[in-house]
Order: sequence, then C-alpha cells, then structure tokens
Amino acid sequence: MAIGSFQDNRFDRRRLLKTAGAGLAGAAALGLVGCGDDDDETSSNGDGSTPASAATAASATAQPKRGGTWNRGAGGNISLASLPFQEAGTLAGGGNAAAAGLGLVWGQLVRMSETKLQWEPDHAKEWQVAADGKSMKFAIRDDIYFHSGRKFTTKDIAFGLDQLKNDKWKSAATAGLNPVAEYRIIDDYTMEWTFKQANSTIFEFMSLFRMVDMDTFDQAAQGKLIGTGAFKWVSFDPVRGATLEAYDKYHLGRPYLDKIQYTIFADAAALAIALETGVIDDSALSADEAVRFYDNKKFNAVKLRAVGTTPITFRTDLEPLQDKRVRQAIGFLLDRKRYQEENFVGKFDELGRLPFPSYSPAYDAELDKPIYDRARAKDLLKQAGFANGLPTPIKINTLPIRAYSPAIAQLLQQEGREVGLKFEFVPLEYAAMLDRFYQGKLDNLWIGFGDSGSQLSPMAQVRISATIGNDIIHHDTDPEWVAARNALSNGAATPADFKRFNQAYLDQAFQLPLSRGVGVNFEGPRVKIVRDFLGAPVYHKVSVA
Repeated sequence: MAIGSFQDNRFDRRRLLKTAGAGLAGAAALGLVGCGDDDDETSSNGDGSTPASAATAASATAQPKRGGTWNRGAGGNISLASLPFQEAGTLAGGGNAAAAGLGLVWGQLVRMSETKLQWEPDHAKEWQVAADGKSMKFAIRDDIYFHSGRKFTTKDIAFGLDQLKNDKWKSAATAGLNPVAEYRIIDDYTMEWTFKQANSTIFEFMSLFRMVDMDTFDQAAQGKLIGTGAFKWVSFDPVRGATLEAYDKYHLGRPYLDKIQYTIFADAAALAIALETGVIDDSALSADEAVRFYDNKKFNAVKLRAVGTTPITFRTDLEPLQDKRVRQAIGFLLDRKRYQEENFVGKFDELGRLPFPSYSPAYDAELDKPIYDRARAKDLLKQAGFANGLPTPIKINTLPIRAYSPAIAQLLQQEGREVGLKFEFVPLEYAAMLDRFYQGKLDNLWIGFGDSGSQLSPMAQVRISATIGNDIIHHDTDPEWVAARNALSNGAATPADFKRFNQAYLDQAFQLPLSRGVGVNFEGPRVKIVRDFLGAPVYHKVSVA
C-alpha cells in the first residue's frame, strides 16, 4: 500500500495541536456533554464529590512537595501474564494498575491534556496526518531513555508494532485498536505509518500503545518490566504488592515522588479499612464499601468521567443461550435501579442498556432507558418454546472479590425462578477468570468482568471491546450484527450507523450492560493527584505532603 502524500513536508506546531484535537474521534465525537469550561463543574458535583477537573486544578495551584512515598491499595493479586499489550484489571478490582497505568512504567506516544479533550505530545513530539487520512509522519523526542539506560528510537516502536501481530494479543485493547498496516523508519527519530483505512482512532492507539524494551520484552510475565515511564519497576510479590521508584531521567521531568508502594488487600472490606486508617493514601472502592466515605470530610471523593461498562456477558455458542430471545429475556429481569440503590453498582454510574457513555455521539437516550419487565421476559421465553421454563441450568461465573458480582447473581437467580430459569453459580478467582476470559472458555454467562476502558470514540470502543468481537463471546453468526459492527468500526461512521449499531446490539443481547462506570477515587489528606482531562493520574506530577 502506498503511503499517502503529505500536504506539507514540514512539521508545523500549530497544525500539530489542531490535528491532536481532531484525531480524538472524528468531528462528531469531540464534545463531552456537560463537560468543558462550565464554572459550576469546577467547584462541585453537587453530590459530595469533586470532579476530576477541579481536583486537578486544586492540585496545580498548591506548590507540590518533592520526595516521599505514595501508598496505594490494590484489591486483587497482581498478574503480569497479559502485559504489556493487554489490560488486566483496575486498582479496585485487580492489582494491575501497579503495572499497567499509562505513563507509569510504560511510556506513551501521546497523552491526554490535563485541561481539555485533546491529545498532546509525549514520546511523539510532532506529527502530520495525510489529507486523505490514510497515512501519518511523526517525529519522536531524542532525549528518551529506557530504565535500563538504553536510548529510545523508532526501532523500538517498530519492534512493538511487530509484536502485535502475535495471536497472543489478538483480544487486547492495543491490538484491537491498531490501525497500522505498514510502517517505514526514516531515521532514529522519524517514521511513517500507513493505515488499514482512513482512520479516526490513530491517537487512541498511540496513547494505549506501550513503549516496550525489546531486550526484556519476553520477561515481563516473570516480573522484569523495563519501560520509559515516570517510575521504575523495582520489585513485586503477586500476593503482597509492588514497589516503584522515580526515574531520574524521565523526559517530562523527574517525578515529585520518590516512590510508589502498592499493597494488596485480601478483599474489598480490608482495602476500605486500610484507607480509613491511613495505611494507604487513596483507592477506588467497591460500591458497598464506598457509602461511608462520601460524607467523611477526611477524604476527597473525586468523581471521574464515565468509562467502560459493568456488564453481564454471554457465551452464545453454548446451550441454552443460543436463542437470542432467551438472552433478551434475561435482560428484562435486570433491575438496574435496585442494584444502584443497594450499592451493587456505583452511586454515580450511568444506568443503561448501551455500551456508550452519555457524552458519546453514538449515545441514544431513548434506546438506553433501563427496562425491568418480568412479564416481557416470560413472553420471550414462551416465544422461544420454553413456556414452562428452560430444562437446562444456566451457569454464571462470578468474581467474589467484586462483591456486586455474586450479589447481582443472587438477585438474578431469584428473578429467574419466577419465569422458569434456573441459574447455577461457578465462582472464580481473579486470575482464573482472567485466563478463561481471554481463552474464550468461560461458562454460559459472567457478571461484571471484561469490558472496562476509556471510550474516547464509538469507533475506538468497538475496536477495543473484547466482548464485542468473536474471540470471547463466540458470536459472529448474525449478518445484521456483523454489518452494523463493521460500519461503526471503519473510522467514518454516521449517525445512521450509530443507530443501526445500537439497535443490533440490543437485539443480539450477547452483552447486557448494567451500568457505565463513573468511578470515584477516595483520596486522603496526604496525597495530591494531578489528573488528565478524563481522570487518569499524571504520575510524574503526583505529590504527597
């Protein structure tokens, strides 16, 4: 494939910033509903929590102090098996934020602005996208070093791109989002990419694509993590925690902190107690544990923007869920409002049936309305030939470390009895759930696992989503669903394409979002966390008192 010609062979700083904004998600996807420069949002959410933008502004005004240790909590064992190109858990649900945080151990080609929805330079210092959108030339900084001391060049980017061809990463966010068909190294600090198609998710990919060290890449699973990020991976124990130390040669400036210490806690309650007693400085918490922190003046509750989903997902190739009417029936048994009232999903989560947050151009408020209708579920089962209920039990994989998972399973079991559905629970530990998930070997359905992550654009979300592809759910049998999904992932989707996708997604019912997570991070008085526009920590700017 020929590389498209550039309108201008020079790198222009003004064009760089303009392109950075436009590359987010296409013109329609740039706006965030209710976000931006609204004065009201910079002071309070009106619900006892502080918006991430206000927390960032407050942190920026206080003079940060150098030195000290940021003590963080992790709610599950650290598993490095899927790194570096697969996400594997969050700070609240797994231990892997200690290893997977963007800009932490692993560097990024571009990063999100702290003040607005716009990409900014990081390893890549300037770029130009061809007029036809099919290719891109960019230059990287010449002052970036791996933690081993080796200089970072375009050869390292090429190495990482080559690794994504390995089937090991085929279900990963980075691999699923990868738009690069070919690359050409011009010199150590300049290269060209040719895209598979005119692409509007270039910068999402560049932000998620971790800069890995080719000399130690194959040792990551054994605990040797060498990156170009703000902190060096010093030591870890998969059941105790991890220690990271500031990287003196970090290209954006030495971090304010000396160290980050992650400690793993056995369960959600232990994690909350550790925060309450000052053992750790901050943490996300499970919905039930978070309740007592909202009105606790000792902690700053920072409300983040909606990303990812808390879903129920199906294996559609296994009986008795091959008939979509059975899956649809289960969807009408979900009492999402009750789940929120009883703290099984987050206090501020967006309840709905679609995977897109309310700021997405693909969002449809009418289609998204939660529907709880037991009579409708019973009628669908009758249409599917099961007027007296299903003869075969439905196995639910639950994740006990996330308290809402077994709780919602129990409520669904109660609802199922009323319409003739029998559910059996198969609890799994986090590592087992992760392994079986990526192998596509979970049981009939699973609750609250497998589809978190930033949704900067509809196209990016479809490409990132492991459970919208075939590898996990084993569902590519309906031609309308396949056509609707492909139309949304080609980088040039229209409002009609968004509507078609949402209708097909609801009809196929292989995934039932319970809510779209609006995370809240509870932060004690010692820590000052600077965040980007979407709420991710800017690690080299975090400080402790």
